[in-house]
Amino acid sequence: MRRTKAVITAVAVGVLTFATACASSAFTPVSVPPDSFASTTESAATAETANDAIYLSTDSIPEPTPHAPLSKPTAAPEPTPTQTPEPTEAPIPVPTDTPAPLTTSVWGDVVPATYGASYGTVSCSSVGINASLIWGDDQALLDSRSGVYQYAGSYQVGYGGCHLLCSHNDSTLALLQYVSIGDEFVVTTDYGQYVYTVDSARPGTVTADAGTVVADDGTILVDLSDTTDRLVMYTCYPFGYYQTTNQRYVVRATLSA
Repeated sequence: MRRTKAVITAVAVGVLTFATACASSAFTPVSVPPDSFASTTESAATAETANDAIYLSTDSIPEPTPHAPLSKPTAAPEPTPTQTPEPTEAPIPVPTDTPAPLTTSVWGDVVPATYGASYGTVSCSSVGINASLIWGDDQALLDSRSGVYQYAGSYQVGYGGCHLLCSHNDSTLALLQYVSIGDEFVVTTDYGQYVYTVDSARPGTVTADAGTVVADDGTILVDLSDTTDRLVMYTCYPFGYYQTTNQRYVVRATLSA
């Protein structure tokens, strides 16, 4: 009996010891200051208030930025049809009278010459020339050997510029071979008399384009663009040679009176 009580007592002591050990390892009490509950409560209240401020206050929510209104596409303007202008007639130019060059004579107005007709005489007393001055120098006129012939593309005597005269070298101007520097040629017309003094007498060669006559030293002996009032007289050269040749004998005389 004593033994049984002792066993029961030992068992009871062991159970209590085990229970005490388990309680101390699993449920160790923590001492919490009473103020911490207040702090925690206040923090939760503050957070809740902040959350309310974030989500409920409309003052802090920025107004959305309105987007610019979409512009309607502008329709391309209808092309304006270009009217074809009515054709206009080109104005008919009104012919204007070409002013006559100034005369170099005090004898009055120059009377225009007629092609193939004489409009005066040309003479040189030093060598015996005295012949009709005929306007035009085509082959038929030259072959008639009835005077001295003037190229119609040169100026009529009485106007300033070049007066180009010619004849065959078996006719009137064959006498050019005897002309000297300083000799005088006199042209007499119905409207005036003109005196020319010789300042050049020499042979030359007709250029390939038949535009002028050039001396061996390159001097141009015939210049239709010359504005100085001059008689320029020529004939085929050499004298006494009656075949085709590109040589010419040229006498030039400048107006002196």
